[in-house]
Amino acid sequence: MPIPIGTPKTPSIPTVKLRHPGDRVGIALVDEREVPWLEFGTGAPKLNAKGEPRTQVMVLGIVVGHSGATVTNDGADVDVQPGDLVRWYFSGRNRWDPDLDKTRQPGQPKSWGGAKDEHGQLMSGDVLTITYEGDVAGQGANPRKLRTANLRRAKPDEAAQTQRCEQLHREMTGVQIGASGHDNDTGWGNDTGWDEEPF
Repeated sequence: MPIPIGTPKTPSIPTVKLRHPGDRVGIALVDEREVPWLEFGTGAPKLNAKGEPRTQVMVLGIVVGHSGATVTNDGADVDVQPGDLVRWYFSGRNRWDPDLDKTRQPGQPKSWGGAKDEHGQLMSGDVLTITYEGDVAGQGANPRKLRTANLRRAKPDEAAQTQRCEQLHREMTGVQIGASGHDNDTGWGNDTGWDEEPF
């Protein structure tokens, strides 16, 4: 999806949707960050049992393939296309589920936290596959939508895709490869400083 520059309103990055069991999307990672978890419709922060704001993980990436994945455009679902820049949120037990993760073998899809722990340091261009596996029993009356993650390193023949991820990461964070010290705090940055292009 082209990103216009110099327009009066910067377009938001669409959130990819997996609505049916078996739907999946593969994205080459641009960035990952912890963000507030907000109530749908009201935008009020979700709170834990202690009344503290809850968070979720947002990943940004470039679509590399999908089966059934959509984004909403002018109120209608449309298929994502390879090359589209999209975002995805991992929250609740899809973010971290040690009970699920211990039942999975190495290389099998896990919760975001389990997949990330197995994978190691995230790098721009790593490929994340998100799968809607189905509905399972939840804590309330509604079933939980089990969406799992699988991560792999970028392949040598994906060099152009990885370069695009790195460029988008630099544009969004102000971090340059090989730079040390703090970033430019563009609103996408973190305050750690990096030696290379991990996030």
